[in-house]
Amino acid sequence: MDEPSSFESLNERLPISTKIYYGIGYVPVYCNLALLSLFHSPFLLEVAQISPFYVGSLLIIGQIWDALIDPVIGYLSDKTRTKWGRRRPWMFVGSLTLGTSFCSLWQVFRIEDEFGRWIYYTVTFLLFKTFMTLFAVPYGAMLPELTPNYNERTNLVTYKVMIAYSITLLLGFGQARLLAQLAHPRISYIIGSIISSLVFTGSALITTLCLRETPIKELELKKIQNEKEGEFVNDNENNDNTNIIGDEEESRSRLKEVVLEVWCCLRNRSFMALVGVSLFCWVASQTTATVLQLYLRYVVRNPKGFQWVFLIIISSSLISIPFWSAFARRFGKKSTFAVGKSVSVIVLFCLFFVGGSSPVWTFYLVFFLIGLFGSVTVLIPWSMLPDVIEQDVLETGLRREGIYYALFVMLQKLSVAVSSSSTNFALGAAGYISPDSPRFNGQQPYSVVLTLNLFVSIFPCACGILALICLYFYPISRDRHNEMRQHSKDEL
Repeated sequence: MDEPSSFESLNERLPISTKIYYGIGYVPVYCNLALLSLFHSPFLLEVAQISPFYVGSLLIIGQIWDALIDPVIGYLSDKTRTKWGRRRPWMFVGSLTLGTSFCSLWQVFRIEDEFGRWIYYTVTFLLFKTFMTLFAVPYGAMLPELTPNYNERTNLVTYKVMIAYSITLLLGFGQARLLAQLAHPRISYIIGSIISSLVFTGSALITTLCLRETPIKELELKKIQNEKEGEFVNDNENNDNTNIIGDEEESRSRLKEVVLEVWCCLRNRSFMALVGVSLFCWVASQTTATVLQLYLRYVVRNPKGFQWVFLIIISSSLISIPFWSAFARRFGKKSTFAVGKSVSVIVLFCLFFVGGSSPVWTFYLVFFLIGLFGSVTVLIPWSMLPDVIEQDVLETGLRREGIYYALFVMLQKLSVAVSSSSTNFALGAAGYISPDSPRFNGQQPYSVVLTLNLFVSIFPCACGILALICLYFYPISRDRHNEMRQHSKDEL
């Protein structure tokens, strides 16, 4: 009997255990970004006592390095052939190293020279980003391989976002509470980083060891590949070849092949439209997260309110994700994103006019609404990406999940690098005064206060509008996705 293709099982649901195991793996990927976005810059500025310009250069160097190695790791994982699968060997190495390297980011040593401190934090940042990439890129590339079902992919992303948000809520709120309760911020960061490192390592290992990869459906791709390349594809899925790099043409170098694969992905109109949507969302959220703690301290003048704002944003996002997931199944992913993002843009615009003298509850209400409607920016783009990848597979017959996810994550990291470093540069240019400076009187100059206010309200509002414009050019709807799969099924 012939092996059935996945086209015959489009309505099959993944086991709950698969969704949970996959969702747990998103904990280190998302939580590290959230914790670094919220706490890393304030830690470097006010605990490690590094100037804003040094902090900005540190962040951009680390993020650019992180972005550059993403396509390499994605390409290597695509070409990996082992009896454990394509992705899991890379994920296992990352799992064993990401926790310790994360913990090293938050140590404070008595290095008198500021440049010496900058060297230490730059090196540890580079190491952590490298080890996290070894896990994150292969992990992300597994999503389109787990299920071909349009709605089931949204469910899978819902599981991973719900799990990651829940753990982020606990870790982030715990860190904020430590900062509010302990007299010495250095001790609170050390305690929080140790707890987070253990959670990251455990979560990554659970996913790596418990989640089974879906074999490449060679039977689905043979006909398309034979027509396009004029050659037969040998089915070698059951061999025990453990070489990291798969078979390649002898006349082409690996570097040229990587460049060619990347170029083909960048020519995909659907992918570039989705990148535009996601890029503006990433820039907006990263900029806000970078300055949120400083915003509450110097604009709202309620530094201990950070723990409650964090709790409100994550909690409201968490409770809204099941609603947005159901909304997407009913009305489609594109419409869901448009509704959620449009409302969040309006709320962000209103935040600019909520002054520092306003009652605290007004800020809490605004941030509740931001979390409630802004959660679509996490849920929807990541559930759209597998559809883009599948479109490419159906049109070309080539599997490039690793390259696509690597590019997507790379562009995310580049946007984070630009936004986080530019934010620190802007604070330095506006006249930010370090708390250990003799000139510091507990407040910042008006130029710094205005800059913080713009970064939390007007700037992300403008980014949201640009994201909606890019969404207009995204072509894959639910009906279009079903048409593509039906057409490909007819061909096979």
